Amino acid sequence: MKKAKYILKRLKSFKWSNWFKIVGVIARKTKKPRIIIFIDTIYCMLKYGSGYMDYFGFEFYLLTKDERKTYLTSSINNQIIAKYNNKSDMKIFHDKLLFNERFKHYLKREYLDLSKSSLKDFYKFISNKSKIVAKVVDECGGKGVDIYNLKDYKDRETLFNTLKENKQYLLEDYIEHYNPDSYLIFICNLEKIDTRKKINKLLSKHKVMELNTLNETDLSHFVQEYLKKDGYKIEDIPFFLKRAGTNLSNIQNELDKLEMLTIEKKVITNDDVNKVTTKVVEEEIFTLTDAIILKDTKKALHLLDEFLNLNYDEIQII
Repeated sequence: MKKAKYILKRLKSFKWSNWFKIVGVIARKTKKPRIIIFIDTIYCMLKYGSGYMDYFGFEFYLLTKDERKTYLTSSINNQIIAKYNNKSDMKIFHDKLLFNERFKHYLKREYLDLSKSSLKDFYKFISNKSKIVAKVVDECGGKGVDIYNLKDYKDRETLFNTLKENKQYLLEDYIEHYNPDSYLIFICNLEKIDTRKKINKLLSKHKVMELNTLNETDLSHFVQEYLKKDGYKIEDIPFFLKRAGTNLSNIQNELDKLEMLTIEKKVITNDDVNKVTTKVVEEEIFTLTDAIILKDTKKALHLLDEFLNLNYDEIQII
């Protein structure tokens, strides 16, 4: 019942356009029909309590049903929080104003509760600032958060009223200086970044490292270097990658198994690869599709039997 209520609540709050955008990104990445990905996201939501961002971030589209069971999805996370915390304290973490009040000694930045403040209080708060951060108190994931550059608002009373209308009752000091030991990671779901955005201008002032999807050359180099550091060699890297796929975590796991198998001879052959690695479903699903189109019943049934033995859900195969 709790799981059903959580899913219904999530469905009401979903931005469907973002969901469909994520489905499109995964479909292009896996070369699977969008409708199949969309159905699988719904299936995972019902079965594992995962949102579409869980599905994307955890790469559920690459995992078997047994692997999916091991992940701490949004629904399971919320159940744990509810079970092991006092209900009376939960509201502190759902209301940013209550949170700031409770932990103000640790925040070390100014803030103002606009819901309890007068225009005079507002003027005093912004008097020594060039920018402020305004937040809707009961949203999450960056919703309802805006940065206001005060030089753009000559009429401060208008800004005061705008913030009230937007229900952005929490005002905080804008932090210009960041911790040099911190790393901020952005996951971009778009094929091309809009360079006109303000955030790009901000990022250009700092050191930025872009991590793109690894191509076959990159993966081959990774495999070679990973084995080289332990004194191993592999006869046929392309053959190994065809079996292991393009997921770096899976490649590393398969290489670790191969090193254990060949610990004495230190040379990995194609027979070794066949013994310990498992074909990834992304590549083999196309082989199955081709067999069905060519009406090669024997081959299609053999591949289908392989998938089922590997504990892949029927919905994944479809």
